[in-house]
Amino acid sequence: MKAFAYVTAQTPESAVDHVRDHGRFVAGGIDLLGEMKEAIAEPELLVNVKNLPDTREIVAGAERWVIGTNVTLAELAEHAELKRIFSGLSEAALEVGSPQMRNVATVGGNLAQHSRCWYYRHRDVRCLKKGGTRCFAQGGENKYHALFTGSTCLSPCVSNLAVALTALNASVVIQREKKVETWPIARLYESAWSSAKVHHSLAPTDLILRVEIPVLVGGRSTYLQMARRARCARRGRIDSVAS
Repeated sequence: MKAFAYVTAQTPESAVDHVRDHGRFVAGGIDLLGEMKEAIAEPELLVNVKNLPDTREIVAGAERWVIGTNVTLAELAEHAELKRIFSGLSEAALEVGSPQMRNVATVGGNLAQHSRCWYYRHRDVRCLKKGGTRCFAQGGENKYHALFTGSTCLSPCVSNLAVALTALNASVVIQREKKVETWPIARLYESAWSSAKVHHSLAPTDLILRVEIPVLVGGRSTYLQMARRARCARRGRIDSVAS
């Protein structure tokens, strides 16, 4: 891992200004630090966004719920009222990693994380997403990759929360330069479906601030990771392909 500088931002605007020149946002740091250890990412500056105001709360409203980007996945999974109203979202958070990881990982980090594909994460493999010429998961090890995808990369979106939030018609609020924009969750990933070389639609200086979920009276939800068995002809055995 190369040496880097570290700064704590106090406002979204200052966070964007700091990260502009060879920097990356960091909160829980699970995804980014993993990339740095594997020399996939080599930022010169880490901009800590954990202290940004109004980003650590879950606020229930009559028409919508607001979930700050720095709410941890453990907090999301264990929130009693959210579990009752948006059970599918709570279950999706509970599916992520281990309890130790959920205590650190954040909502914004889960939504903006990069591919977990082992070909992408291997420092010695130059896959399609890292600027190579092929997706090695096509016909290779693809147990936890997308079951249905129009992308040439089989790992266009790896966020559990994204699936549940899309079903709940949620939106994500983003600091984009000096403006604040609201996107539907689908827009957050549409670029990854059209280009194998990106992980989402965010620019390097785009910062997720919060998620907003409309309240659906009488609505119910659940989250279930589906899997099917698919024969891998090239290997002559059975491989699992998970959605």
